[in-house]
Amino acid sequence: TSLDPVFDMCSENIDLYGLTGDDVRPGFVSFFGKHQGLYHELIEEPEVVGTTAVQYSFVKKWTEEDGEEKVWKSIDPDKPRNKVERLEFDEEGMLEKVSVVEADAPFPLQ
Repeated sequence: TSLDPVFDMCSENIDLYGLTGDDVRPGFVSFFGKHQGLYHELIEEPEVVGTTAVQYSFVKKWTEEDGEEKVWKSIDPDKPRNKVERLEFDEEGMLEKVSVVEADAPFPLQ
């Protein structure tokens, strides 16, 4: 499966989980290569947190290179963990930043 549709949604100045500039495409492709069969499920509806951002809690499942199945929950009281994925958009509606933050992390004012 090609990741081109993801890159087509990104602005030229994308910050994709901390990857920027020339590191975005190879870094993201490498991540998917190491996380075979990555499944990303929203566990609640996205919440609008600013004029140009949404965030949501999620679960990710994948198979490690050694065949081990892994699950990572953004909200997990046993860890404890209370995180969300935040998507920020530019004025043209293109993805400008994708990050995982604390659920109550303040959003910079627009």
